[in-house]
Amino acid sequence: MDDSSVAIGRKYARQDERGTLFCCTIDFQSLEESTVTIRERDSMQQIRVPFSDVVGVVRRLSLQEISWSEAIAKYGIFVEAAIKH
Repeated sequence: MDDSSVAIGRKYARQDERGTLFCCTIDFQSLEESTVTIRERDSMQQIRVPFSDVVGVVRRLSLQEISWSEAIAKYGIFVEAAIKH
């Protein structure tokens, strides 16, 4: 768990250096939509899954019961919207 105040990109970079294959992020959108973002280290692609699915999805990905491509096919690629100032 990384609750530091650095930008999310830096947090992902830290986890990439550690070899973390999947990162889960809870943000304001998560709280509004009851979803979690899962990011895959090698492709840097993200999917957004319901809270109720996240443990099962990460478990199945980690055990290689499903591929990242299959997770994308089910949930779609999530692209963060640019923050407007």
